[in-house]
Amino acid sequence: MKVTMEQIANAVGVSRGTVDRALHGRAGVNPQIAEQIVTVAKQLGYRASFDIKPLRQQKKMILGFVLREGRGVWADMMVGIERAAAELAEYNVEIIVRRFAGYKPENELLCINEIMNQGIEGLAVAPINDARVKARLTEITASGIPVVLVNQEMNGAEEVGALCYFGSDYMLAGRTAAGMLKLCHPPGRIELGVFCASKNMFSQSTRITGFLQEIDRLGLNCHLIDLLNSSRSTNGSNALGTYDLALAFLKKHPETTAVYTVGGQSAAVSTAIYDSGRAGSIIHITFDLHPGNLEGLQNGSITVLIGQESVAQGYQPLKILYDYCANGIAPPSSRILVKSEIIIPQNAY
Repeated sequence: MKVTMEQIANAVGVSRGTVDRALHGRAGVNPQIAEQIVTVAKQLGYRASFDIKPLRQQKKMILGFVLREGRGVWADMMVGIERAAAELAEYNVEIIVRRFAGYKPENELLCINEIMNQGIEGLAVAPINDARVKARLTEITASGIPVVLVNQEMNGAEEVGALCYFGSDYMLAGRTAAGMLKLCHPPGRIELGVFCASKNMFSQSTRITGFLQEIDRLGLNCHLIDLLNSSRSTNGSNALGTYDLALAFLKKHPETTAVYTVGGQSAAVSTAIYDSGRAGSIIHITFDLHPGNLEGLQNGSITVLIGQESVAQGYQPLKILYDYCANGIAPPSSRILVKSEIIIPQNAY
C-alpha cells in the first residue's frame, strides 16, 4: 500500500502541510522536525515522483548518463533523460550525458572516463558487453560511485557491484519473438535469416539465444539460412551498409520466408524487404517502435514489433540514482525489468 503524507504527519504529530514542506525542502519548518519527518518517511517507505528532497540539497548534485548514439530505443531514452533532467533541475541536480558511436568498447570507455572527470555522484550507463568496460565500471563502484546498468546487461554483471540493472529481459524477448513467429508464419518449413548489429551488445546476443532456444522448444520446422552481422558489412554498422547487406541476402536467398532483426537497423532491413518486393510475404519480427519501424509496419515489411518501454529506460535510472544519492533509498530489486510490448499495425501510434 502506498504511504501518504497524512500517514507521515500522523506518525510525527504534525500537519500534512508541514510534511509537504519538509519533504520538498521548503522554508518554514523547524530543522529538527524536518529531519524527523525525512527519517520517518524513509522508514515508512514513502515514495513520490522524485521522492524526498534532502535537507542538504543546497549543493549541486551531478549525475551522469552514458549511452549510444542512434535512433530507436536510444532516441527514446534521450526523451526520458531530458524529462528527468527537467524535473531534477528543481532539486539543484545537473544531468551530464555522453553518447558514443558504434559498438567499439574504446568509444564507450572514452565517454565514461570523460564523464567521471566531471565530479559526478552517480552514473547510469548502457554498457557494451566487454571485459574492459566491465573492469572500468567495477573500479567506479569500488570508489564509492553508485552505478545503474541500463538497457544492457553484461556477462558477469554481478562482479561490477552496480546498484541495479534497469531494462529488458532479453532472453524473454527472444522467446517472445519465437512465439510470435509461430503465430504469424503459415504452416510449413520456415526459411530464416537473422540480422544483428553487434554481438558485443548483450541485448542482441541474448535475444538471438532466447529466440533459437524457443524455436527448438516449440519444435518448429525452421532452417536458419544465415546470421548476418551488419557491423561487418562494407559500410560498417550504418543503415546503408545494413540495407545493402539485407538486399544482397534476399536476392541470394529467394526462399526466405522469415527475418528476425535484433539490432537497431531494423528500419534498414525492412526497407530492403520492401524494395525487393517481399513486403507482406516475409514474416519480419523485430524490436522498438520509432518512425522508421512505424513505416515498416504500415507497408507490411515488418509484421510484429516488440517494445521495451524505452522512454522509462532513460527516466527511471536517474530517479533511482537520485533516490540513492540524495536520500539513501536503495532500489527495490537488483534487476528491474520493463515489459515486453507486442506492437502490430492496429495498435501502433
